[in-house]
Amino acid sequence: MAVVALVMGLHFSLFIAAKAVNAGCQCVVFDDTYGKEYGVFTSPNWPTPYEDHIDCLLYTFIGQDEDIVEVTFDEFDVQKKQNLECIYGDYVKLFLHLEETAVNEHSSWNIVLCGKIADIEQTHYSSGNSLIFEFHSDWQQGNNTGFRGTYRFLSKKLFQVDGDHVQSTLCDYHFNSSNGSLTRGRFYSPQYPSTYPQNIKCAYRFGGRTNERVKVVFEHVLLQRGDLSCT
Repeated sequence: MAVVALVMGLHFSLFIAAKAVNAGCQCVVFDDTYGKEYGVFTSPNWPTPYEDHIDCLLYTFIGQDEDIVEVTFDEFDVQKKQNLECIYGDYVKLFLHLEETAVNEHSSWNIVLCGKIADIEQTHYSSGNSLIFEFHSDWQQGNNTGFRGTYRFLSKKLFQVDGDHVQSTLCDYHFNSSNGSLTRGRFYSPQYPSTYPQNIKCAYRFGGRTNERVKVVFEHVLLQRGDLSCT
């Protein structure tokens, strides 16, 4: 298997993962940007076409305890089977919500990517301090170049809700002007900027003083749309 091409000077380690999707998985680890704003990762042989029969190559990003991981695909060209879902051909499979820095055949993945850059969501975030994605190619040679991207470690404090968490609830918050708090603040959905959990219900209650009005501004909204109305 070809060695993953990395920007010169970027430290990495390559080893057989003890808790990988299968025993044959190889893993390349990124745990620092070494004073730079971001680090760089690429598919094997990039920018020339990657090989076929890459059974399991894991890209593992590990931040500090109070970090989350941001991964952005700046270039993307992974062979897609015609009229088939990505999982049946070459793909990049992302694991965003990890309780430990390891995956196996029972781990729940969040997103599978294939095709061209216009076919994918480019930026993805972990909910904890680690993120893993698996790169797989099948037997069919497609002359595709793979991917090039960047990663950053961001502080969880950047996405901290300014309200008071309601005890015994998962994600209910109160924002009260009368309790001496600031006159403005921020609120986020659970696990933001990563994908939110399934089957949740959160209540955000904003209370101003008698002579005040409440102004709520949604700066970013990305919700899954169902076959029926949003309600």
